[in-house]
Parts: sequence; structure tokens; C-alpha cells
Amino acid sequence: MVVGYQRDHRHDRGRPEHHRLTEGVLPESRPAFSSRTSRPAQHARRDAMEPAIISSVSGIFGVILGAGLVLYKDFILQKANWDRKARYLTVRVVCILDQFAMDCLDVAYDDGLVDGNLVDEFVDGKLVGSRCIPQVKDPAIEYPDNVDWESINVNLTYKLLNIPSRLHRANRIISDTAEFDCCPYYEVTDERRYQYACLGLHVIDIAEEMRRQFKIEKGNHLDHSLADSLDKVKQEFEKNRKDRVPGQ
Repeated sequence: MVVGYQRDHRHDRGRPEHHRLTEGVLPESRPAFSSRTSRPAQHARRDAMEPAIISSVSGIFGVILGAGLVLYKDFILQKANWDRKARYLTVRVVCILDQFAMDCLDVAYDDGLVDGNLVDEFVDGKLVGSRCIPQVKDPAIEYPDNVDWESINVNLTYKLLNIPSRLHRANRIISDTAEFDCCPYYEVTDERRYQYACLGLHVIDIAEEMRRQFKIEKGNHLDHSLADSLDKVKQEFEKNRKDRVPGQ
């Protein structure tokens, strides 16, 4: 007698055919290797790759950090070099400006008189008249060649390099005034005093700006009333000119 599995077809009524066909069939055995059994291997490969990734990232970061440190060091050295050049230029130029301002004050006080009297003017040994003659020579300004103008602010550089041009314009105004023979004898001298008083004040302002920027103290040899003295001459001239011209 063969004993086997017999289906009870009474239960098949009304059931889908694929259920009837598959029922009673033993499931096929699963393969020996599955995704569950591969996970340890995947974890092992991942664990083996992590040190290599970390090493690569660390190497790249180290290269970037090293390059950044080199650039930063070069920047610091270059900035220190520029600061040294700027301070050297400032010290040299401020001394020149201080001396020029004091020379401007000498001109501003020069009324063209000798002991309060007009100076006799002779032509071919003959006295032709008396007039005001400047007793102080015109100041000049000259900068050193061994300074780096690019080490300071461009606006400050422009102000410094423009001083000779302002000096030239001032002398041109004085010369134009002297060409008018109808001018009183004192007018040319007053114009000269006024122009150099204004120029001296302008130079003092630039020197003070440079001192503040580079924290340089004013020398003891400077008269602290220098600017006040120049401004006094300037105000005096402007008042006299206003009194001479009606309606001003």
C-alpha cells in the first residue's frame, strides 16, 4: 500500500486555479548564499575602506592647510615690509614738511621792509624810488629719491606730490600781481605773504595727517603755535583785502 498525500477536492471549489495548483507543492529550497549572509562581508569591506578614506581626506586637508599657512606667512612678511617702508617714508617726508612750513612762516612775516623802512631801489647807480623788497628767499620743497611712494595711501601720496604744483601756482599768482605797475608797493608783498601762509597751513595739515596715521609724535623743535601764526597772517590779509574793495 502506498501512503501519500491526497487532496480533498471538495475544498477546491470556488478557489483560484493558481492556488489549487500550488497547494501541496513543497517550496523549493533557498540558495545557500543570500543577502542576509552577505551583510557581514559588506561591513568588512566598508570597515576596510574607512581608514583609506580618512587617510585621503586627511592628506588633502593637510595640503590645503600647509598651503594656507605658507600664504599667510608670506602675507604677514609682506605687510611688515610695507609697514616698515611706509614708516620710513613718513619720517623722512614729515621732517621735510615741517621745515617747509617754518620757511613759509618766515615768508609770511616778511613785509619787505628793512627796519620798518622801504628799500631804496637804484638803477645804474641812480636812486629811482623806494619799494618793498623781499628779505627772505622763496622756500623750496624736494623729496628724497629712496622712498617707496606705493607704500602709503594713494590719496596721501597725491597730496604730497601735489605740493610742488601748489607752490608753482602760488609763485605764479605773485608774479602776475607784480606785473601790474599800478598796484601799491605793498600789494605784491602782501600777496606773497598770503600765498605762503596758505601753503604753510596746507602742508601742516598733511604732516598732521601722516603723524596720526603712523602714530608719530611731533618733535620738540616745532613751535606749537606755527599753525596759529600762519592763520593769523592769512586772516589779516583777507581782512585788509575786504576793506580795500568796497561792497565786500
